[in-house]
Amino acid sequence: MQISKRTDATEEMMIVALSGDFDLGAVAPVRSVFHEVTNDGWSTVLVDLEHVDFVDSAALGVLIGLHRRCLSNHGVSVLVAAQPAVTRLLEVTGLDTIFPTAAGVEAGAAVAMQRKAAATS
Repeated sequence: MQISKRTDATEEMMIVALSGDFDLGAVAPVRSVFHEVTNDGWSTVLVDLEHVDFVDSAALGVLIGLHRRCLSNHGVSVLVAAQPAVTRLLEVTGLDTIFPTAAGVEAGAAVAMQRKAAATS
């Protein structure tokens, strides 16, 4: 599992990009990055799963934890899931109704800004 983080161009959200298999072996380091990001004050987080081929139930729990942390800080988490298997998993588990999702990072950033604006108005 590769993990990278960066801010968007406007520095209004943190983008955490993952690549590889997001499974039990990757849960601890990913959770640690999510905690670091939210503890640093980022309430809007875009999780880029474009290069993730596999997600297991433990990883879904980590995503739900991030979602809750963002909500508790009056923010939003958005998932970018381009791989059909990942998108299908989100649909089958119903998490696509909880998480805003997008087909690319640019679209995800737009969704995040819309959700953030709606939450503050």
